[in-house]
Amino acid sequence: MRYWLSTLLLWGCAETDAPRGVEEPARSRTSPPLVMDCSESHTWATVGAPFMLTWCTPCHGPALAEEDRQGAPMGLDFDTHAKTVAMQARIQARVLDSAGASPMPPMGGPSDAELEALQAWLDCGMPE
Repeated sequence: MRYWLSTLLLWGCAETDAPRGVEEPARSRTSPPLVMDCSESHTWATVGAPFMLTWCTPCHGPALAEEDRQGAPMGLDFDTHAKTVAMQARIQARVLDSAGASPMPPMGGPSDAELEALQAWLDCGMPE
């Protein structure tokens, strides 16, 4: 029994590719996309609109009454390409930069893949 326990403990502490005492950097919301693809796969229709519809317009939608916006300012909406492009810096700061104050969405939610696609779309100039 002791042999198995010792073996498991040693196996769990096996060396990784990183030198001892140096941790592998974790990907964060500010990490660059793994592959920059500014083709037709990163457009408003394929990335921007679906992301905004899923994660932003439930509070930042023009049809919502003030009491249904969960504190989102009236008029700050992400339902069109033009309105979203106008807020590029705010999207970068509040959604993609983890160091930003009051990250959005407030309850979390988007997957790393969704965040990487959003970052790539912004980096590509937010094409329609």
